[in-house]
Amino acid sequence: MLKPISIRMCGKRPKILQEADERVQHLFPFDATALYLVEEDKADFKLGVCEPPYLKEFLDAEVEYMIDKGNFSWAVRERRGIFVPSKDRSRRFVLHVIATSSRIRGMFVGLLAGKGKKIPDSALILLSIVLLNTASALESHEFYKLLRDQNIILRQKIEERTRELARSEKQLQQIDKIQAIGTLAGGIAHDFNNILFPISGYTEMSIDDVPENSEIRQNLEKVLKATGRARDLVDQILTFSRQSSQEYKPLRTQPIIKEAIKLLRATLPTTIEIIQNIDSRCGATTGNPTQIHQVIMNLSTNAFHAMQDKGGRLEVNLSEADVDTDDIFEKMGLKPGRYLHLEVIDTGQGMEPAVLTRIFEPYFTTKDPGKGTGLGLSVTHGIVKSHGGDIKVNSEPGKGTTFHVYFPLIGHVITEAQTVSPQLLKIRPDIPIIICSGFSEGITEDKVKSIGIREFIQKPMAISDLAMTMRKVLDNKEK
Repeated sequence: MLKPISIRMCGKRPKILQEADERVQHLFPFDATALYLVEEDKADFKLGVCEPPYLKEFLDAEVEYMIDKGNFSWAVRERRGIFVPSKDRSRRFVLHVIATSSRIRGMFVGLLAGKGKKIPDSALILLSIVLLNTASALESHEFYKLLRDQNIILRQKIEERTRELARSEKQLQQIDKIQAIGTLAGGIAHDFNNILFPISGYTEMSIDDVPENSEIRQNLEKVLKATGRARDLVDQILTFSRQSSQEYKPLRTQPIIKEAIKLLRATLPTTIEIIQNIDSRCGATTGNPTQIHQVIMNLSTNAFHAMQDKGGRLEVNLSEADVDTDDIFEKMGLKPGRYLHLEVIDTGQGMEPAVLTRIFEPYFTTKDPGKGTGLGLSVTHGIVKSHGGDIKVNSEPGKGTTFHVYFPLIGHVITEAQTVSPQLLKIRPDIPIIICSGFSEGITEDKVKSIGIREFIQKPMAISDLAMTMRKVLDNKEK
């Protein structure tokens, strides 16, 4: 019984042909045999196996002659072995197509022992079975190779997506952590402002009650000064937590960036080279110019600290960028759309992965004591988030750091309808009202003025500020 040709997936296609040729030689007394494969790219025949090898050139010439004469087309049509005379008519060949039901895989050429030599039809049937089995083995081998390649590609995609998901999970954890810290910071700031308010108020009143050159007055003035520093710190915390009220308006960032770079150039040492690539064609965003200026200064100062020992290059770039659904894994904090893309690049010492995961946390710093508050990057993160953008960082030890900042481009401006509360103002519309608050998410200066309240004061405030605000409100009422 004729056994099927084994596929032997670990080998190359000629291995299948060698096994097929061995079986043909075992069954039939050919003087020479050759098996050709169809080359997929050019649709030409490429010699796979030739026995004996020294007849390769002779058989190649005969095959070329048989193809030119149309004998191979005849074999394809017949789908069986056919007898073909040699070029000089002195010998005879058996020409047989190697094919499956779907496509031609190649052809077999067998040189008979003599001119009049023939093989019986039963032998041709056996030859057809061997070659059909060979064609099936070749097709299975190609199919297996395709599956193997697709499996490799699929595995690579799965590994890539798994890495993306892991990065996304870390980013989400970082976002959740910062949001939780921001919420806590907002609550602390509210209570802290309420505590500072009476301290600053009573201190100011006590200053007025003591002699001007007394030691007690000097001590009270120091208390008041410390209260002012505490108030500034609270403002930083509120900025970090994205809960400070700021005026946002359409603006172009190019002048702000150039102004910041000009200031940096005057303050940084000559060992730091500054390169700027600011695309003047970039559109506008909605934001606060002071805060965006602060973002650039914070990131650039951070870059300087990374290069101050050995010097280096600071590069500031501005361009437009598209964020589509395929980018969401990389840019978790952004919605699909078009953004301003600000890059701040330094050639400094870079950061370890453990440091990268914490750089936006408040009070986290790698600087020496007294050289930083640890609030610069956390405040920057809060500002960018409050503008509807996102900030990412790439860094490796010894390879520098790149900060990527995204601000959404303006599509269209939506103006919210203003509503007037029927509050106290319905009874007396001209009454001057001042609101004083340590912090409230629902209260901003713009909102309170839109409902008829005259002024908004953030706690803690100096008595002089309160007096000036009251005077301003009363003066406007009298007019």
